[in-house]
Amino acid sequence: MDDAYFADLFTGSGQGSLNMVDYFLDSSHGAVDISGTDVLGWYVLDQERANYTGSGANPAGRDQLVAWAKQKAIAADGVDFSRYAGVLVCMNVPTDLWGVPGYAAVCDVDGLYPNALALVMGYEYGISRSWMEGASQPWSDPWDAMSSGNAYMFTHARWGLAGPGLNAANMYGRGWLDATRTYVMNATGTALIHLRPLHRRDLPGTLAARIGDFFVEFRVQAGFDAGLPHAAVLVHTLVNNRSYLMVNSDNAVALVKGSVFDHQSSSGHVVFTVEELDPDGETATIRVNYQLPTKSESAGPGFEVVGAASAGGAGVIFVNGKLQKVPPHSPAYRVLEHLAVVADAETVDLAGARDVMRREGYKAIGATVADVLQDLEGFKEVAPRQMH
Repeated sequence: MDDAYFADLFTGSGQGSLNMVDYFLDSSHGAVDISGTDVLGWYVLDQERANYTGSGANPAGRDQLVAWAKQKAIAADGVDFSRYAGVLVCMNVPTDLWGVPGYAAVCDVDGLYPNALALVMGYEYGISRSWMEGASQPWSDPWDAMSSGNAYMFTHARWGLAGPGLNAANMYGRGWLDATRTYVMNATGTALIHLRPLHRRDLPGTLAARIGDFFVEFRVQAGFDAGLPHAAVLVHTLVNNRSYLMVNSDNAVALVKGSVFDHQSSSGHVVFTVEELDPDGETATIRVNYQLPTKSESAGPGFEVVGAASAGGAGVIFVNGKLQKVPPHSPAYRVLEHLAVVADAETVDLAGARDVMRREGYKAIGATVADVLQDLEGFKEVAPRQMH
């Protein structure tokens, strides 16, 4: 692999060959352009391969590898890394494969192909691993790039394993889904929606639909999706930065002509039929019926927090009709914020996502309480005398 290979894989010199520039342009609807990437090196690190201890759950060791690479580039070529939004370190020996949001990613000779690169560079952009509804493990959505080795791939003549593209929910999560090309349905009603393939922004028309909490997209066997088993309409949702591929009542995830998607959630009741699926004509048509949930009055004990801590003022809480002040930035206020996360979890229809939200909320409450108890225990101790 010479310098030209890396330049063609990562920069504008290889654009149009399904390189990484093409991948991010497609997956961001043109919002992310990495064609100006600089390819630096090769550099021979001063450290031995055995010195790397970052593989696995050791972020400090992983950070160290990036630091070694940067130090070498600075020493050899005076590289100014403040010019770059992020760094991808490529190793010429089997080393590791990972990425950290807003910081760096690492790949090695065993992962130097678009399928793996889309994963670690996606991590660097803050995209999480993709899931299938009801799955016990991540990387379980075979129609999405963020499932990497478990996804539908094809073998590119030059770059190796590539595809698939990024799903609409993940695109939305990064602000990459073109809002001007997205049909949004957030009120009760019906609609006939004509979809173009999600990543074909060169074609006129609608590229995705957002119905309540669901993202609907049309995918065909072309470009980075060349490895898909067939054309299909897919439905995803996004919960806590995790995309979930929805499973229909008949256990199907890839909807074809005649398929009916029927799902009732906290955001409403969505029913749509795939009336047409024309991969050659690059169009899918769905007929949607969307019903907002019926609001109901709740009774019994409850609480409400009023006031913004960020504004510096005290909040108040109503508990069973009694008014209590809650100081801004206080442990009590933080506990209530975390409790709201737990309460929100009950409105999430996906069991896996609901459990994650509840676990994270209760852990945060526990950590806040533990800090307070530690402070209170500290008040009981007699301060040590100063020695003269």
